[in-house]
Amino acid sequence: MTPPAKELKDTLWKAANKLRGALPAGQYKDVVLGLVFLRHVSDTHWKSLADNAKSPDIDELVDAAMVEVMSANPALADTLSLLYRGVDQRRLGELISLLDGARFGDRGGARDLLGETYEYFLGSFARAEGKRGGEFFTPPSVVRVIVEVLEPSGGRVYDPCCGSGGMFVQTENFIAEHDGDPASVSIYGQESVEQTWRMAKMNLAVHGIDNTGLGVRCADTFVDDLHAGVLMDYVMANPPFNIKDRKSVV
Repeated sequence: MTPPAKELKDTLWKAANKLRGALPAGQYKDVVLGLVFLRHVSDTHWKSLADNAKSPDIDELVDAAMVEVMSANPALADTLSLLYRGVDQRRLGELISLLDGARFGDRGGARDLLGETYEYFLGSFARAEGKRGGEFFTPPSVVRVIVEVLEPSGGRVYDPCCGSGGMFVQTENFIAEHDGDPASVSIYGQESVEQTWRMAKMNLAVHGIDNTGLGVRCADTFVDDLHAGVLMDYVMANPPFNIKDRKSVV
């Protein structure tokens, strides 16, 4: 029998395919992940969207909700994409309705299940995009190996090419599994692609990491190191070796 969590994720992935063909490929995952994130962080805004899923201006309502959430949460400033205006109203409404009916678990367990769902979508989009997906998502198995070899227990953890933030999520998981204190870690990271940086910020917020919003910054480490001179306790990364015009800085 399919575990409930996996059944939920599979259902949402199939539903997300409703948008395929209605958007440019580069925006497809951002629209879906933005809705998953909004469903998690704002019950009041989400209820209004769900109640108006069949509205002829549902795209404008979603963009407005994103703006209001960012205004109310300084850590999310400039993070959520305003991509919904012009999206096919029927498909967008159907996706919102499906997300509204999805059970992410009770409060307390919701963050973990929502986080798993978010990671599932990231991985699914990465597989769907082939080699391009490696630019924003490192396979969890690779991330786990890197983290387990370094065994971060506290202090400053740095990923200079952080993509969607998987190294930080796995670091928190590792510390929790070894009865440590996740609050003892301060994360530092950079991501050169703005849309991927947005995904990282949302991913960390879903997992309750980096509440200040200052840990992950948008810039190309190879040409603009924003952490020069900062001593790190752990440095972990899967650099974008497939980009031919980048030279290693290690």
